[in-house]
Amino acid sequence: QNQLLEGLTQPQRQAVLHTDGPLLVLAGPGSGKTRVIVHRIAHLVSQGIPPWSILSLTFTNKAAGEMRRRVELLLPQDLPDRGRVFAGTFHSFGVRVLRRFAMEANLDPNFNVLDVDDQRAACKAAIKHAGESDSRFTPASVLSEISNLKNKLITPSQAISSATDWRSKVVARIFDAYQKVMARNASLDFDDLLGKLAVLLQSNQSVRETLQRRFQYVSVDEYQDTNFAQFSIVLEIAKSHRNLCV
Repeated sequence: QNQLLEGLTQPQRQAVLHTDGPLLVLAGPGSGKTRVIVHRIAHLVSQGIPPWSILSLTFTNKAAGEMRRRVELLLPQDLPDRGRVFAGTFHSFGVRVLRRFAMEANLDPNFNVLDVDDQRAACKAAIKHAGESDSRFTPASVLSEISNLKNKLITPSQAISSATDWRSKVVARIFDAYQKVMARNASLDFDDLLGKLAVLLQSNQSVRETLQRRFQYVSVDEYQDTNFAQFSIVLEIAKSHRNLCV
């Protein structure tokens, strides 16, 4: 216990020792936010909370790897489940949950995750299918608009019915064609990993309750960067127990 608090400031200690209920940590760059999250996870485990019931979400693979490494260094070497804290990106969490609950999400469990080049190729095919020119509607600009729609959890049919100007109507049709290309190839893009998980959690009580029971303590690094889909994922998992640290 004392070792976990060594070298921490008083406000950092307060955050580390906070166990149940919501916790908001406001801190600038380089002020030890990751340190607080890591020490808090170790404190939770020292209180008898199983490592596998802790979910720590961040934005980059590098940050997630660093967090996993630091958590393992702080946990007792002889702890049987010490490597089972889920510290990862929102996207890696999305892949894991969607593969496990592929049937409930109406997905092929062996779905492919497209890289940027594959996304552009799929978008190019969708632009052609919608009868438009990819010089007028470049894949990069269309994908950016589709990404915005997906991150707001807007479906192609909702985009089509709510489009008011000419460009948004065309983009909505390309969006619809793009999702059909993806479905034919059993593929998801990075935004789908968030959007489909958020919708699954909102619409499927059984999956939602399974994840709520599994992940009793949730923390999010750089919470100010979350988009609506990411916010929805966190909300659905944490709303039953409210043990959310951001």
